[in-house]
Amino acid sequence: MKRLFATIFALCIGCSGRGPAVPRATGVAWPTRTSCDSLEEPLRERADGLLSSLFAHDCCDDTLAACLGREKRCLVAVRLAENVCRRVNEGQDEGRIRLAMSLRARMMYAWYLEEPALIDLEGVPPAGDPGSPVEVVEYADPRGTHCARLTPPMHEAVTTGPLEGKARLYLKVFPLRGNPGSKEAGVAFLAAQELGKLWELALFSYAHFDEFSPDVLPEWAVAAGLDRERFEEISADEATAERLVASKMEGLDNGVESTPSFFIDGRLYTGEMEADEMIDTLAEAFDRSQGMVYEP
Repeated sequence: MKRLFATIFALCIGCSGRGPAVPRATGVAWPTRTSCDSLEEPLRERADGLLSSLFAHDCCDDTLAACLGREKRCLVAVRLAENVCRRVNEGQDEGRIRLAMSLRARMMYAWYLEEPALIDLEGVPPAGDPGSPVEVVEYADPRGTHCARLTPPMHEAVTTGPLEGKARLYLKVFPLRGNPGSKEAGVAFLAAQELGKLWELALFSYAHFDEFSPDVLPEWAVAAGLDRERFEEISADEATAERLVASKMEGLDNGVESTPSFFIDGRLYTGEMEADEMIDTLAEAFDRSQGMVYEP
């Protein structure tokens, strides 16, 4: 009885998600890097104003415009300038652009000071090349709408997209009490992990997000390539519920407050929660991992 109470208590700790969102389909059209020189007026004027007042957070201690004018151009400055110009080209307002750059700068500064979080990845399969230098861990609620929106494109980015060979993505289950069916779906994810099909079930579940009920989980498991009898057996095992509790408690210990929460090389990602920005941040992390500071 004590063990059962502990399981229920741990699964009820936490917080709600970040609000409603529409699941994003795979087959993402990745944005190309936007050269500021390609912008036409008045967009170019807007971009120039931002580049003359925003600063690089690494390598070049000056405005982005000044950094770009140097003989040896820092990759960070080039990447941030292209990020700003992409946003200008998309019609984002100045306030949003400045906030996104501020969040990214503060996050990067913090990474130099913070110790990496302790995350147990034993038995957790990576998406993408296991030898990729950048490690990304996502604490995800199987019934979280934002997880359904962000997890598929991030999976695609590391497997066949712009982060292929650069980053590997791990999924850690973090159920939220505010999402009905979160516990049952979390147990199902862990059963699928034990059977070597975590990503298959996770992606199927997010693709059919609005069709969920706990009763359909065995059928979804079969559709994802699992043996139904073994899946149901592992799902009913008390040890699987205990693993779910342990996964959530680990996330809480690491400061997870909502889902999805991403850790890049053990540091919490606190930037804009959009796939495009996350991918650009991970590309910067890859450059750093390879000692790439200046343009070749």
